[in-house]
Amino acid sequence: GKIYHELTTSGSVHYDGSDATPLFVVLFGDYFRHSGDVNFVKNNWSSIEKAMAYCYSTDRDNDGLIEISNVGHGWLEGGALYGSQTEFYLAGIWVKALEEAAYLAKIANQNIWYEKYDYDAKSVKGIINNGFWNADGGYYNYGKYKDGSYTNELIILSTVPAYLNVLDKDKSIIMMEKFAQNDFSSDWGVRMVGKSYPKFNPRSYHFGSIWPLFTGWTSLAEYATERSIQGFTRIMDNLMNYKSFALGRVSEVLHGERYEQSGVTQFQCWSETMVIQPIVEGMLGFNPDALDNRFELNLSIPFNWDTLSVNNLKIKDNSISLEMDKSKDRVIYKFEALKQVGLNFNPEIPLNTQVNSVVANGEKIDFRIIKNKESWRIEIKPLEIDTAMLIKIEMVEGKSVLPKNYFATEGSTSSEFSILNQEWIDNNLLILLEGIPGNRNEFQVYVPGGIQQIKGGKIVDFNSKNSIAKVEVYFNPKNNKKTKKVFIK
Repeated sequence: GKIYHELTTSGSVHYDGSDATPLFVVLFGDYFRHSGDVNFVKNNWSSIEKAMAYCYSTDRDNDGLIEISNVGHGWLEGGALYGSQTEFYLAGIWVKALEEAAYLAKIANQNIWYEKYDYDAKSVKGIINNGFWNADGGYYNYGKYKDGSYTNELIILSTVPAYLNVLDKDKSIIMMEKFAQNDFSSDWGVRMVGKSYPKFNPRSYHFGSIWPLFTGWTSLAEYATERSIQGFTRIMDNLMNYKSFALGRVSEVLHGERYEQSGVTQFQCWSETMVIQPIVEGMLGFNPDALDNRFELNLSIPFNWDTLSVNNLKIKDNSISLEMDKSKDRVIYKFEALKQVGLNFNPEIPLNTQVNSVVANGEKIDFRIIKNKESWRIEIKPLEIDTAMLIKIEMVEGKSVLPKNYFATEGSTSSEFSILNQEWIDNNLLILLEGIPGNRNEFQVYVPGGIQQIKGGKIVDFNSKNSIAKVEVYFNPKNNKKTKKVFIK
């Protein structure tokens, strides 16, 4: 039942990955949601059952958590972070594997297994959300020792359970804000550990380098926690890598302090997939449910985009396309499908947006506004696309900071400037930034209707045609503060 970690073209097989087996089950569930292939699940149920049995067998102390001890790495079983019996990353994947196994068991009419996996999923979910949570630090500890105590490090792998949606949402949001800080973030990706970590080494494979794989996972986790500003920045970090070192390819590992390779392979498939997956699952928010012949689209595109074209979103043997056209106070979405399919459509909108109406194929339809901290979302009632649907939204848009993207040049160091978060407070857009005392930095804000007043920065340019203001901020060295608040009305 154990899934191998790597299979080489010469026939050498490596079984040294503790995450490969639960990820196989997660992938199986994901494949079924796209394909709806019930017979495939039933015909291969024994493989799922064996994989789950193997995972259970690694829990030697019966605490509900699968282990890495004598099993294989979960990525960090060497060097400064060595010593954990299990990891938060692995435990989070285990919860998701249990949830997917329960779902697949129901499809395969394996009711006894469904009840077991479902019960254990709920149990382990409670264990990891409570046991690993570091209340003082505001994050999930990366590992658990044999004696039942926990480490106190924050590492980038902790973003994966947030992406898989197995964590308490409020705790996830608190943790994810920390990865936006300059301690972790660079202009070309996210470090494995923060620079403040005592044993940080920007060349180290595990203790300071930047993996496009984990940058992509962080992007997915940021979209999952409604932090699309940062999520899009990660997409562009990975997307621009292909231009730098080997055209069309993305390296496995990058240096943590300078934009250069870190001596590992230039051609890494898992890095390259993380150029695409955060776009489809994160920015587009594509979530198919082939069994119910329905898909969800939680669009989170940058607010200054006025057009969007998407083709070949697949669900079973259906293919779906989307065209968006936005102008002042209205946006039109045109969906086309080969055959009938259900749609749950929830587009993201700027803070303080006034939505006047939503019309689908000429008929006014119900909606509600979900007010998240950093952006709002229109939740539209479930729809049915015959073969085409036109959705028109009339609204007066609010304001939002736009994603920061510095396109690094080979050998450069990071700008050390980050957008940490934003929120709407007392009729003002509050943007929290981080930079180096003594530095001046610029960022862009989407401001339909312009800016009445600004505090904490100054406008250096405003384009009324695309409603983008360029704002400069100065981090005063006298108070030596790295963070700065900008208020925009």
